[in-house]
Amino acid sequence: MPESTSPTFHPFPRLPLELRQQIWEPSIEPREVVIAARRTIPFHSRQPTPSPPLLLACTESRSYCQRFYTKATVESARFNPSPAPEYYWVNFSLDEVYMHDCDFLYFSGTSLIRRLALVADDRDYFLGRMHSMGAISKATALRKLTIIDRDGDEAESWYIGWSDFMERRYYRCDPVPYHTTIVCDDLVLTPENMLEFDRRLYKWERRFDMEENPGLYESDGAPSDDDADPRDSHRQNWHHTKDCTCPQKEQQQ
Repeated sequence: MPESTSPTFHPFPRLPLELRQQIWEPSIEPREVVIAARRTIPFHSRQPTPSPPLLLACTESRSYCQRFYTKATVESARFNPSPAPEYYWVNFSLDEVYMHDCDFLYFSGTSLIRRLALVADDRDYFLGRMHSMGAISKATALRKLTIIDRDGDEAESWYIGWSDFMERRYYRCDPVPYHTTIVCDDLVLTPENMLEFDRRLYKWERRFDMEENPGLYESDGAPSDDDADPRDSHRQNWHHTKDCTCPQKEQQQ
């Protein structure tokens, strides 16, 4: 008798319920969930992520596996009224959420996000809404943040917009509990290479100042590769906690 080539395992419904559930659960895998609301689809190069396959396979898999997902929404009706709801099934323990920065402001699952990728088309808008107004602080479970800067700029001056953003999060006794990566074309800024970018910015500003005010510098006054660490004069002061005992705290008082 020839072997069946059908991918369907017909005896599956006859398995005990507990065993069927043990088969469903390991099938849950990490995903990248693209949130693309109707109003921001024109700015996206990607389409929204559909529901997880396990929520579509059958009634039983949907009923059981829904406990691992949260139905998150984007408040889009106020911008583009539509009878169809905009919602996304997200396993916040495993999935990375990818969205445009203006969708983030109206996303119902903000406080549950652990891994987040934000697209910034306008750096000033991002820094104003996400940084100055503290929008990212609402993501209280965040552990990994990736910012995709699509504004574009010269290599040195690009960093100016992100210097304060990173400093307020990591140049302190109590750094934020998540890791930030900022990507702009082939430039990648992280807490680990902040000082390298600081030096580049410091030297770039000095060269620019020399070109604008050549009489203020000696002929050999251009910054060199072995310039001193610019944090003493270029950075803002280190942010201390109330009861910390850092050596820098006494020096700044």
